[in-house]
Amino acid sequence: LAVTANNYIVENNLGVVYGKANRDADATALYRAALAVSPDYAMAHANLAHQLLKAGQFSEAQQHVDRALALDPTVALAHGDLGLLLAVRGQFPQALAELERALALGPQDADTESNLCYVLAHLGRPREAIAHCHEALRIDPSHASAKLNLANAQAAMGGK
Repeated sequence: LAVTANNYIVENNLGVVYGKANRDADATALYRAALAVSPDYAMAHANLAHQLLKAGQFSEAQQHVDRALALDPTVALAHGDLGLLLAVRGQFPQALAELERALALGPQDADTESNLCYVLAHLGRPREAIAHCHEALRIDPSHASAKLNLANAQAAMGGK
């Protein structure tokens, strides 16, 4: 597909499909192509940030999260990724606030629920953490991070 002013949304959406299929390099390239045509497209910034976060490229991910939220503060994915970036830095109270905002803007998201489980466990709130992990697994029974976070939260409660 050639990127034109008329198909940057298609490029972004195809990037989402590729990202879900673990074709990360293709997804990243498509988000970058969409942004080359439409640099103020908040969702493409959020999606690119998500891909970069998965790849451990935290600094560039932060730049795109910030840009997405500056363009559109209602993008749930950007709030969720900001929450995860804050958690990676050990800023758990701030991470919790961002993840709760993400969940309010975009309910029924297994990644956000799992990340809430992780953060709440680190804040010493394992019962709440477990509830979020169960919700993540209800949404996506194969969610690997939710399974790991659940095990860790249960261990924090003595295996209960």
